[in-house]
Amino acid sequence: MTIIIRTDTKEPIQQQVYEQIKAQIFNRNLKPGSLIPSIRTLASELQISVITVKNAYDLLQKEGLIYSFPAKGFYISDLSDEEIEKRKLFMLMQATEEMIQNLEPYGIKREDVIQFLHTQEH
Repeated sequence: MTIIIRTDTKEPIQQQVYEQIKAQIFNRNLKPGSLIPSIRTLASELQISVITVKNAYDLLQKEGLIYSFPAKGFYISDLSDEEIEKRKLFMLMQATEEMIQNLEPYGIKREDVIQFLHTQEH
């Protein structure tokens, strides 16, 4: 599992860890059922707080992306390809809606965004 902590961003480290693990699960770089590093091990490897890793793992567990066996560790959940695709689509919908809302104060309408995206296909 590869995680790169960026210090040149305002994104909290916890969020960076969470997002990078989530991306590796969605891209199937982390296989269902595979063991991931313990909280302490990952914190040590990344030279960050144990609490930071714990919070990231808690978010991943809450979303059903990982699960734990007490005294054994954390494992990648067995999500179907269909479930992964549904989650990706939901993320795309959220990001698109956020982008549209951020552009509205500048007079850029939803239709303008849609038209722009269609012209970028080619």
